[in-house]
Amino acid sequence: MVYRPTTLRKMAPVTRSYARLLGELSSVLRKGKNLVPKIASLEHDSRALATAKQGIDYKDIIFVLTREDVIECAKQAGIPAEAITDDVLRQVRKGVDSGLECWSDVMTEAIKLALEETLES
Repeated sequence: MVYRPTTLRKMAPVTRSYARLLGELSSVLRKGKNLVPKIASLEHDSRALATAKQGIDYKDIIFVLTREDVIECAKQAGIPAEAITDDVLRQVRKGVDSGLECWSDVMTEAIKLALEETLES
């Protein structure tokens, strides 16, 4: 909570110092909270870059979605490509991440189906 100057003047010196400190703390916390999405995006990009630098062969990658994939889906839905901004992509990434929380279950089922098809043929 930010105290008004008139309120601060009425406080005792130690209380006034403490109130100013609390105001600075809340300001720093608010700024830190606003940085979380940017840091998350940077971390995601950093992981992608690190993976790319490791020289992983394309055949070893099972599932990847790119900006172009998102834009293509948007076009199919009648949404113009210009509407897909960095903020929209960040929100899409969050949605896909939460939608794929159970990816191991999907993967296990896909493996079982693939094995059944292989054994049948």
